[in-house]
Amino acid sequence: MAFIGVAALCLVGVAGCRRTHGPDVMATVNSKPILRSEVEQLYQNNLGDSQQQPSKEQADIVRLNVLRQLIDEEILMERAAKLNLTATDEEVDNQINELKAPFGEEEFNKRLAAKHLTLDDLKRQIRRSKTEDKLLNKEINSKINIADADIAAYYQRRRCEEED
Repeated sequence: MAFIGVAALCLVGVAGCRRTHGPDVMATVNSKPILRSEVEQLYQNNLGDSQQQPSKEQADIVRLNVLRQLIDEEILMERAAKLNLTATDEEVDNQINELKAPFGEEEFNKRLAAKHLTLDDLKRQIRRSKTEDKLLNKEINSKINIADADIAAYYQRRRCEEED
């Protein structure tokens, strides 16, 4: 009888903490849902035009990796937003123009379609990439400090090792 009471309390506790999400939500990062459609789109992009379909197990592994990538990206995007490091519209537009430069508008659109991307998808990818770069530069790269003397000593040691 005591077991049933404890089990009932556990179920009530779990049900109380559980938030209902739609069937398309695969994960939530700080209240932002990651949708099954996002995972599936990236999964399909990863497959590309490959004629060989992966086994169900392999496909599930790839989808889980895609989901983890999206979770990691969302965490980075939130940190970047907190530090006001989100890529600007101008930065995104400049990158788009650089990508378009070697092609005409029609050829560029054909290439996007071949990759199963819309212009908005590409802009979103560029914004994420540029934002990640800004964040990593601020949080990591800017804190790496290697003195010229350390570099010279490293090359000197390497030269000595090669001579031996």
